[in-house]
Amino acid sequence: MDDLIKNISTIDIEKYRMKGGTSKFNKEYPNLLKEINTQTEEMQVCSINKTLYPKLLFLKKYNGVIENITKNNKIMVFDRKINDFIPKSDNSAKYFWKNKKDELNNINEHYEREDTILLLRDIYHNYLGKSGNRKLMRDNIKLYSSVYFHTRNLDDLNGNQKKFSHRLYILVNNVNVFCEEHKKIKHWKFVKNKFQIGCAKCKPKYPSDEWFKKKYGPNWLIHKHKRQEKLKKTRTNSLDWFLKKYGIEGERYYREYCEEMIKRIVKLKKNRYSKISQDLFWKILEGCKNKNDVYFHELNGEFVLRIPPEFNYQKTVMLLDFKHKNKIIEYNGIYWHNQEDDIIRYEILRKMGYDVLVVTSDEYNRNKKSEKIIKKCNNFLTC
Repeated sequence: MDDLIKNISTIDIEKYRMKGGTSKFNKEYPNLLKEINTQTEEMQVCSINKTLYPKLLFLKKYNGVIENITKNNKIMVFDRKINDFIPKSDNSAKYFWKNKKDELNNINEHYEREDTILLLRDIYHNYLGKSGNRKLMRDNIKLYSSVYFHTRNLDDLNGNQKKFSHRLYILVNNVNVFCEEHKKIKHWKFVKNKFQIGCAKCKPKYPSDEWFKKKYGPNWLIHKHKRQEKLKKTRTNSLDWFLKKYGIEGERYYREYCEEMIKRIVKLKKNRYSKISQDLFWKILEGCKNKNDVYFHELNGEFVLRIPPEFNYQKTVMLLDFKHKNKIIEYNGIYWHNQEDDIIRYEILRKMGYDVLVVTSDEYNRNKKSEKIIKKCNNFLTC
């Protein structure tokens, strides 16, 4: 046995790992194969252990000692993925990651940032995805650790944004992950093997004018009108929908539907309003020369404005915070308001002939219910 191990220790066993390795070994060492089979009978517990390479590995790496490949009184089995013995019940990938993580914990030195990028620049595509991550671990575990080391700024992000593939792409391509304009981290993902990154606020939202301009170029307005006409005809409870369903009676049903919706909205909104907004509106009213035709919640109720179908708005009516003739003051609480929805809302109001002034809760409360804001509102109403 000792002589056999001494002979095997001088042989490069990696040459015989591939298919046809047994025939090649038998030609080069015709007297050894029979002896190897005899001396490794005990470890041949399954078909994988009976092939030549596991036998050679057992003799060269584990010195032919069966206790070295035994765990919990059971002989381990050879795993081709990691080219080593693992317990029968263990998953090879799990076993691989466990061993490699132990190695990673012992790495104290890393490549410089420039060297890391240089080593990966032309080949990083081979290491994207889970299988690619494991491949880089096998090829160069120090390089794998260096990628994590030089992307420490991503550690606090959620799991989907700090995956190894994302770190690798961002590092090699020197991607700026921070949007300077909006002061926030960008979002990124892989779509059809292509890496996409961008700030959600920078990207035009459908169906804004900017979105149509970016998608259709100079002819964007034609496509926007087509979309509006299509929605106008297909939207449930629109005038066209009632006409198509009820024929000549459709217009009457549509008017009844609108009146019923107004009643429901008014009832729903009856006890839902901002008390601080009413405080502001009463102070504005004190400075008004003409107090006629003024609407807000505590005085005459919020004005209910019906929206014509041609505007293709998502709602049939709007409730106005403060209305005086053709002047509208909107009081926006920072928490509740959606800026993109508000832009569409104000655009429709202006097209209908109204002037709109927006006051935010932050703006009004900044200086203990600012007199400056009240004066600004009064000037707006009298101009």
